[in-house]
Amino acid sequence: MVDLPDLPKIQKQTDFAPPPPPEIEVRTMKSDLDSISASGGISLQADEVASMITSQEEKNPPRKSGGGWLSLVLIGLVVLVTTGLVALLFFFIISGSTPDIGFLFSGQAVSEESEEGLEYEPVEEVYESVEYVSFLNLETQDIVPIVVPRRAASSASDLKTFRQRLLEALAGIQGRNALVEVVPQDEEELAYAWGEYLQLNDIDLLPSAVWQDVFEPSFNLFVYRDGRGSWPGYILKLRPDESPNTRRATVRAMESRLEEISKLFIKTPTGGRGFEDAVVINTATRQQQYESPIGATFVYGWYGGKYLVISTSFNGMEAVITLLEREAQGG
Repeated sequence: MVDLPDLPKIQKQTDFAPPPPPEIEVRTMKSDLDSISASGGISLQADEVASMITSQEEKNPPRKSGGGWLSLVLIGLVVLVTTGLVALLFFFIISGSTPDIGFLFSGQAVSEESEEGLEYEPVEEVYESVEYVSFLNLETQDIVPIVVPRRAASSASDLKTFRQRLLEALAGIQGRNALVEVVPQDEEELAYAWGEYLQLNDIDLLPSAVWQDVFEPSFNLFVYRDGRGSWPGYILKLRPDESPNTRRATVRAMESRLEEISKLFIKTPTGGRGFEDAVVINTATRQQQYESPIGATFVYGWYGGKYLVISTSFNGMEAVITLLEREAQGG
């Protein structure tokens, strides 16, 4: 048996060195391309991708925006309007007045000075000049003026209708003759023309051109009173170059306007029986009687070749023709 020499003792190591870190590969586009090529895939080049993008842009060029100038215009308008409003407000603050914008809602133009320091050009009101002529020549006590202001209403009394004013006037002349003459006039004692009177009472018997061209503007309004009520009537005079013979059909057209005829009465009549021919003191007339109120009759006729007489009562028509005959014979 061979004796081996003593070998040096190997000291047991208890502390081990850490293992080397794992190899970390950084993935790049080049590495991806190399991997694809190694596996048999296609190889892409950067210049090919760039050319594809350029080709696509050439096919679909970007659209130019056209809203830029419109935005500038709108901004300019807003600035301009704002500047104007600020300047207007500044003006009223300095002047110490306030703007009147009521006419924007009323539909009426400003016609007179409504604010101190602000002047408006007044609107000229033109009325037909009428020289009133009485065809009946009644006594002064039997002529009743009724004032209907032409100016704008300034009090509650100015809002009264002509019919209301007529009833008030008739209530104050009790005991006078059965027939009175009423003169519609304004606050300046200027008589109303026939066309104005019809407009005042919203009566449309015939086109206004007929009244204006065929008859003189002055007219007489009479009221016949009996135990049944008060009955208005009218006397119109033909112009010198007109004749009843050429105007009968023109005037007869008003027979179809029954609603307008009813406005001539103080109390609206009902139950019209249709028009028929009649005679009043040798004067041919046309008339329509009503069932209510009792005594209501619309009657009209030509007298003396120059007068058109209209009445809401047969007896009133008879009384007026009697007076006209008296005047024709010299009173």
